[in-house]
Amino acid sequence: MREYLDIILPSYVGAMFIAIILRNINEQLALVEIPDNAINVISDLCLGIFLTMAMMGLQSRCAEPGCCVSKRASR
Repeated sequence: MREYLDIILPSYVGAMFIAIILRNINEQLALVEIPDNAINVISDLCLGIFLTMAMMGLQSRCAEPGCCVSKRASR
């Protein structure tokens, strides 16, 4: 794709497009019954994992000596 559009997409974008296509096909043809409760539980779990990882990344950067927060406090 880079040769044609001169853009670079993350590797997970392809999987997201496939998931969108499969979900829409399943909605139209009703091949697999997926309860809404199951989707809600999985989405809540994924969101929790994402937020945990994001917060851990922020804490590790601010815990370093000379962090911007500690510089502001010493002024």
